[in-house]
Amino acid sequence: MRKLDGQVLDQSKTDRGYEVTKDTIVEITDEDLDKTPLPTAKAIDVVAFMPTDSIDPLRIGDSHYLAADGQVATPHGQVDCFHSMRWPDDIRSPTPFKTTEVEVDDAEVDAAIDLMEAMA
Repeated sequence: MRKLDGQVLDQSKTDRGYEVTKDTIVEITDEDLDKTPLPTAKAIDVVAFMPTDSIDPLRIGDSHYLAADGQVATPHGQVDCFHSMRWPDDIRSPTPFKTTEVEVDDAEVDAAIDLMEAMA
């Protein structure tokens, strides 16, 4: 959306650029991006190692198995497993999700069982 008039622009009418000065913008093309080396494309910065008992299990995110490739050497064998961690604000309190008792009739129970069996 354009800030000036609030008009929504079609993706085909937008370009990428780098603002050199307030009045000068240099266009960046797909070819420019393809030529740009990514310094982190094949590297992972390890910030710290933490004792397992100091980490709340809810903070453990996705697991990634990594192996040495080319110039990179791993000190702990052929494959290392790294876990990303969730930020504290990514974890929500379960309090709003408290359940309440509801009446369920036999037809609803049978339908739920049929659904689970069909999905198994």
